[in-house]
This record gives sequence, C-alpha cells and structure tokens, in this order.
Amino acid sequence: MSYSYSDITAILKSQKTFLQKKYGLIKIGIFNYYEDANSADFVVEFSSPMGMMFLDFCEFIESILNIDAQIITIEGLENIKDEPLKNGIKSKVEYV
Repeated sequence: MSYSYSDITAILKSQKTFLQKKYGLIKIGIFNYYEDANSADFVVEFSSPMGMMFLDFCEFIESILNIDAQIITIEGLENIKDEPLKNGIKSKVEYV
C-alpha cells in the first residue's frame, strides 16, 4: 500500500504522543518523499541518546508507514561535513 505525503504526515501526527513517550522523540521532519519508490528521508531529534533503541524506532517508523525510511538525527545532520548537502537538507525539511 502506498501513502501520499499527506497520509504520511497524518500517520506521524497520530503517533507523535506514543513516539514521544516510548522513544523520547522531540521532533520528526521529512526532507524527501518518493511515493513511487515507497521511500522517505527523515530528520529526528530525541530528548536523550537512543543507543540500540534507535533501530527499534526506525523499524517502527517503517512498519507504521509501510515504506523504506532513511533516518538521520539532528546531531548526525550537524556532523555532515559537506556544507551544501547539510544546508540543502535543512532547507527542505518539514517538521510534522
């Protein structure tokens, strides 16, 4: 099943309280969505380091959205050395 961009954001909004409680999610944003490829790229921020729970978070996102999810943390984004790439992502991200 393929979802539209608005479906993806609606699902994330509906799950936000759960994601905040279980994973300490502060915010999640989408910076690329490819409906034809069933894939999306996300930027996330958590209240504390996730460790192995990050993998659980990624699998949960993929399962509720039924897509391939590439997820980077805010910290990971800030550590990108390629300034044009980093700034391009920052300019495209839309937080849910």
